Amino acid sequence: MKRLHSSFVAILVATTALAGVPTIMQGTAAQAAAPQIEGSALPGSFSSIVKANKDAVVTVTVDERDPGTSGITNDTTPKSGEPSPFDDFLRRYFGMPPEGEPDDGSSAVPHPAIQGLGSGFIVDSNGTIVTNNHVVRNADRITVILSDGTKFQAHLIGTDEKTDIAVIKIDAEHALPTVRWGNSDDVTPGDWVLAIGNPFGLGGTVTAGIVSALGRDLQSGPYDDFIQVDAPINQGNSGGPLLDAAGHVIGVNAAIYSPTGGNVGVGFAIPSNLAENIVEKLTTSGHVDRGYLGVMIQSLDQNVAEALGIDGTDGALVTEVTSGSPAAASGLRAGDVITGFAGRTVGSPHELSRIVADANAGTPAEVGLIRDGKAMTLKVTVGAMPNEDTVVAAEDETYAPTGRLGLALIDLTPQLRQQFNLGADDTGALVAAVDPDKAAAEAGIEVGDVIVAVGTEATHDAQQTNDLIQKSETGSGKVLLLVERNGHRLYVALDAKVG
Repeated sequence: MKRLHSSFVAILVATTALAGVPTIMQGTAAQAAAPQIEGSALPGSFSSIVKANKDAVVTVTVDERDPGTSGITNDTTPKSGEPSPFDDFLRRYFGMPPEGEPDDGSSAVPHPAIQGLGSGFIVDSNGTIVTNNHVVRNADRITVILSDGTKFQAHLIGTDEKTDIAVIKIDAEHALPTVRWGNSDDVTPGDWVLAIGNPFGLGGTVTAGIVSALGRDLQSGPYDDFIQVDAPINQGNSGGPLLDAAGHVIGVNAAIYSPTGGNVGVGFAIPSNLAENIVEKLTTSGHVDRGYLGVMIQSLDQNVAEALGIDGTDGALVTEVTSGSPAAASGLRAGDVITGFAGRTVGSPHELSRIVADANAGTPAEVGLIRDGKAMTLKVTVGAMPNEDTVVAAEDETYAPTGRLGLALIDLTPQLRQQFNLGADDTGALVAAVDPDKAAAEAGIEVGDVIVAVGTEATHDAQQTNDLIQKSETGSGKVLLLVERNGHRLYVALDAKVG
C-alpha cells in the first residue's frame, strides 16, 4: 500500500506545556464574563448541509506501477518521478521520501502496483470531478467510488501542479449530484466550516470546525493562498470539499501540519475562487494558461520605503523589467512600486503574482504604482506566461573600502563581464571590497555584487556610482542601491549613519 501520509504536507511543529489551567467560573460571574453570542452563530445541526452534499463527494483511489513508468498518457499529466511541491516538506522535516521513493534512500525497487487514495467532489452532473494534483499524479488507473459504493474508472482531464488542482471525469449513465461553488473572498476567521471526505479510507466522513486564518503561504507553490482551518482533516481527505455554513464549497482540502501524519487541528484548503478558475481552464483546454507581466519584484521594508520616499511597506517593488515584455511596453521601470493591478489592491509581491497569473492573456489592465514618490497609473496588456559560484573580482589587487558606506567600487572590465556572465552592454560598478563595520555590510552588500543603479538612476561606471552615492548621502541619509547578484536584481537601502 502507498504510504498515505505522503499525500499531505507533514511539517514538524513544536509543542509547549500549558502554564496553568483556567479557573472555572460559576453563577452570575461566569454569565457576566461570557460574551453575548447570537444564536444564529451557533448552528444546532449540520445535518441538512451534509444531506445536501455528501452524495456529491467521492472516494478517489489510484493505482500506480513502478514510478519509473510513464503513467497516464496525457499532455498535461506530470511525468512520473516529477516532484510534487509538497515533497520538499516531507524531506525537510521528517526525512520522508516522496511518493514512489524507497525509505532507505537506495535506488527504487520496481513495484507491481502502488495504491493510494484521496477524495474529490462532483462539480458537473456529467461526471466532472475536482481533486488534488498530488492525489492523481503518476497514476496508471484512477477509480472513483460514489457514496452508494458504485465504482467507475475515471480519465484525467488535466492537472495544475502549481496550485495542486486536478480535474478527472467519469462516464455515468445518469446525471450525478453536484456541489455548488461558494465565494472564498467572503470567508472570515471564525466562520463555521465542514470537511467531507475519505479519511483513512472511511468514505463519507464529516468533520466540523472554524476558519482559523486566511492567506497562508506554505511555500509549496508560487500561488499559495491557503485557508487555515481547525476542522479535522486527515490522510485521505485530500481533494475533498471544505463547505461553509450555507453548504457551498469555499475550499479544496489539500494539506495539514502534523508531526505524525494525523490531524492536530491545523489543516489547509485551497480557496474556492482560485480553484474554480483553475478547474474552468482545465475543463476547457486541459491545461492552465497564466497571465504574464514580465517584472522581477521584491517586498518593501521600512528602510527601502524611506529611501524611495513613500509611506508604508505595502506593494511590490520592481527590481527589473524584462525586455520585450508587457511591462516594458507599458513603461514600467525598476524602482516603481506596484500598489494595484486590474482594480485589485496589491499588498505584497506574492499577491501581485497571484493576481497577474489569474488574468487572461490579451486583456487590458491598469497598473497602479508609485514612482519618485508620486502615485500614477499605467495601462498594460497582459501577456501569456512563457513556458516555464563565488567569483573574486581581482585576486592580484587589494581594494580599501572608503566612505561612510564602506565600499570599494571598480569598473566592469571585459574579463569581469565574462566572469559574471554579463553582456557587453551591461553597465554598473563592481563591489571589490566591503568594510564589515560600515553600512554596506550591515545591509548585506557582498564582494562581487554589481551596483547597476543608485535610487532610480542607472550607473555606468565606478566614478559615476560613487558620485551618485555621495549625493544621496547628503539628503535623507538613506542610500538606495539596485544590486545584481547571480543574475537577479534586488533593491537594498543603506543607512549612511551606520558605523
